[in-house]
Amino acid sequence: MEPASFEQASSLLVGAREWLGEHVAGGWSLRHGDQVASVTGLAAATMNGVWSARPDPERLPQLLSAVRDAGLPYCAQFVSGSAEGRGAAAGAGLVRDEDMPLMYTAARPDPVTVTGLRIRRLGPADVGLHAEIAAAGFGAPPALFSPITRLGSAEGSALRFYVAELDGEPVATGLGLILEEHVGVFNIATPPEHRRKGYGSAVTARIVEDALVEGARGAWLQSSPEGHAVYRRLGFADVGAWECWVSPSAESDPDA
Repeated sequence: MEPASFEQASSLLVGAREWLGEHVAGGWSLRHGDQVASVTGLAAATMNGVWSARPDPERLPQLLSAVRDAGLPYCAQFVSGSAEGRGAAAGAGLVRDEDMPLMYTAARPDPVTVTGLRIRRLGPADVGLHAEIAAAGFGAPPALFSPITRLGSAEGSALRFYVAELDGEPVATGLGLILEEHVGVFNIATPPEHRRKGYGSAVTARIVEDALVEGARGAWLQSSPEGHAVYRRLGFADVGAWECWVSPSAESDPDA
């Protein structure tokens, strides 16, 4: 497996956030070097903020101020241990949330076999199912995910949505974002009553497998603490960690 450098994986993360801000209706993004301010308009801290691979002590506060002025929950994410990032985040009144490991793989994962489970890629007409299942999995309103799923209904969209079904019942979902010859894995969600049965792992493996078969060079994601061991079993390796600081009123929310 060709390992990704931390710089490469970080560039993919920042690029994905820039893409979301540019494509979600009503959103915007602003890049300054290795830093991107991105606002999607969605009421979740991790959907609006500044992502910084190399925090600039002069520019980062300006970008955070621009995002704050959007009037939405927001975050600052930057490479772990950055004194410049911490200073800017604390100066903006943000509070530290859970760190988010950045993970990468260039290997095709072993299939995750669950008896009776069917995984399919959603077509433009039924991508709304992703919003419904993700909402149940994250305990959030479907409206939080709907602007993202609407992007998936466009012809040739970079987004790919998947659902896992057991006896016709949706039990897990996830999406892949194809950018820069890589797939970013997001929104792996399983409603509480269906957890710990391998459904989310199976969806993740399918997203990565499809992308690599179709020519992607690798896959990356930011992991929650709960999902870290699962992703390692699927072949993802840690390439570094990012700190996440959020606006004080924001609770931990899904990273779309």
